[in-house]
This record gives sequence, C-alpha cells and structure tokens, in this order.
Amino acid sequence: MLNKLRFDFGDMAIALAVWFCTLPIIGFIAIPMVGRRQALLVALTTFIAIMAICWGICGVKKYKAFHSNSKNIPSLENSAINTQTKNRS
Repeated sequence: MLNKLRFDFGDMAIALAVWFCTLPIIGFIAIPMVGRRQALLVALTTFIAIMAICWGICGVKKYKAFHSNSKNIPSLENSAINTQTKNRS
C-alpha cells in the first residue's frame, strides 16, 4: 500500500518546465502590450495556475491509487461482524 502512495516529483518537474517554456512567450507578448509589472503578474498567475493543475492531477492519481488499494483490505465493520458471528457459532 505504501508503495502506491510514494511521492513522485516527475509531474512537478514537467509542470515547472512547461512554466519556464511559457515565460519567453509571456515576455514577448505581455511586456510590449501591458508593461513589465503586469507581465510579471501574468507570469505569476500562470505559475499558480500550472501548479494548481499539477496539484489537482497528482491528487486525483493519489486518491485513485489509495482507494483502488483499499478495496482489497477488509473494513473494520466487516471484520467485526465476522468475528461476532464466529464467536456465536
């Protein structure tokens, strides 16, 4: 179970690489149109958006990995019921 919940920084590295690749585009388009301060704000907003998307994708992956693995583990309710029925017999 713990093997599926390990942390992998590959997705975050790809997200950072995508952000770095968007910086020249933001620079060439935003700086002439709105100025440096607003271009910096656009770059920071893009960074936050890309990190939020990455965090959401990673969260969904971890959620699916955890819940697909928890189906194989008997729940406490079922084990308590089974223990009570075995004790009655």
